[in-house]
Amino acid sequence: TGNNGKSFDTYRAVYALNGAHWETLNALFNFYAMRNDEKGRTETADKLYRISPYSEKAADAEGYALYAAGKFDDAVKVYEQAIQNTGESASLLSQLSACYGALGNVQKTLEYADKAVALDPSFKDAYFNRAVVYYRMKNLKAARENLLKILSMSPDDDKAKGLLKVMNDAGKK
Repeated sequence: TGNNGKSFDTYRAVYALNGAHWETLNALFNFYAMRNDEKGRTETADKLYRISPYSEKAADAEGYALYAAGKFDDAVKVYEQAIQNTGESASLLSQLSACYGALGNVQKTLEYADKAVALDPSFKDAYFNRAVVYYRMKNLKAARENLLKILSMSPDDDKAKGLLKVMNDAGKK
């Protein structure tokens, strides 16, 4: 954390000199997200989005900050606008899928996760979104298939291993 702390301090100093420096804001957003600092994350995401509302990165930061704050409907609006502005990407579609999952909309969760996978078959987050919704629907076979797909690409994926463990432990009861 020593180097991360120094980098963080450097970016904050640059930001103090030029609050509209896009790359600095983007780096600060990532630091705040890693630290789970909701206030810092939200403020920098809002600034990024105001500076560059047609940027996929800025929209992703804004949507993520809203999602992390539990403002799922607002995050959906940001991601849908970003898709209109920049076109579909696996990342935006997967994030939109996650928002709909948080809202409990199974159909849209699967629709957007499927689109993300179709665009980029190696995009693990979309498989995870599908696994979660299938697990909630008690379709354990489909949930397991998606988790195993993730693990075939990334054997150390903690999220996939964690949900698979939950499923396996529940099956033992």
